[in-house]
Formats: sequence, structure tokens, C-alpha cells
Amino acid sequence: MQYGWYSTKGHRWSQEDMHVAEFRELAQGDCVGCFAIYDGHGGRKSVQHVHKHLFNAILEEPAFAQGDVAAAISAAYHKVDAAFTASYSKVSQ
Repeated sequence: MQYGWYSTKGHRWSQEDMHVAEFRELAQGDCVGCFAIYDGHGGRKSVQHVHKHLFNAILEEPAFAQGDVAAAISAAYHKVDAAFTASYSKVSQ
């Protein structure tokens, strides 16, 4: 499989968005890929957190093993978001 991407920072001073194009081999030998664009919306810390944790969280969701990828993505996103919010709340106190 071939893929590519293009990125530009637009009118901001820095690029806050990130992307991922990654493949992983599962224990049973299947190969899965994660292709995503994370929009920084004015901050890089949240994007870095999602980039670091989301793919693993998706793969760890029981729904993923059951073949319900959409449910796995949704549940994983909510867990990663909650973990970031909790960690950010602790830092800003």
C-alpha cells in the first residue's frame, strides 16, 4: 500500500496539527492501519496526547476484537479525551 500527505501551516505562526499513517501487526498476524489528521485548534499538547495514545486505545477496545471498529474508535476517543482532560486539569491547578 502506498500513501502520502501534505501539510501547510496556513496563517498561524506554528503548525499545531499532526497526522499519523501507521501500520501494526496484530497477535493473530493481521495488519491494521491508522490514518488520521489531528487538528490542534490553537494548541499542540492535546494533539500530541491523541497522537501518542489513540491508536493503542483503539486496538485495546473489546469492540475492536469483536469487529466493531466504529464503536472501538468512539470509545477509545472518549477515553483518551478524558485522560487528557484529567491530566491537563491537574497541571493547571
